Formats: sequence, structure tokens, C-alpha cells
Amino acid sequence: AMEFLDDSDRQLLVLRHWQGYSVAEIAAQLGISVGAAQMRHTRAMRRLSAKTAELRNCNLLDRLVGADVPEETEGDPPLDSTP
Repeated sequence: AMEFLDDSDRQLLVLRHWQGYSVAEIAAQLGISVGAAQMRHTRAMRRLSAKTAELRNCNLLDRLVGADVPEETEGDPPLDSTP
């Protein structure tokens, strides 16, 4: 889901969670206040969480629909046709 975030959100989350920077260190590196860095982090996490949930729901729906739809075999009429 990270690839769906904008560059600034992705950068902030990488600094915080993969490189282990503190919020104060991120604020200094980005030239913003600690409060602004914390708010940007919170918002980026919300966007990441929402996108992850969306992707999980799509994947689940695809699996459910795929499991319930029988495949057509050669010689069978199309699934959507009526007799």
C-alpha cells in the first residue's frame, strides 16, 4: 500500500518506521515543527491504514467472487444466458 501514498507521506513513514528516526529528528530534517511532524505522521498512518483496508477488501471480494463463479466449459452456453 506504500506505493499508493504520495512522496511526502512515504518519506515520513520510511524515516519513522524503517530508519528509526524520532519525530523530533524528522521535524528537524524536514524543517518543520515537532507538532507538524507528529500531525503529518498521524495523517500518513491513517492514509496508509485506509489504503491497506481498501486493498484487503478488494482482494477478499475478488476471492469470494472468484470462488462462487463457476467456470464455463467448452460447449456450455454463456453463464449469463437464459433458456
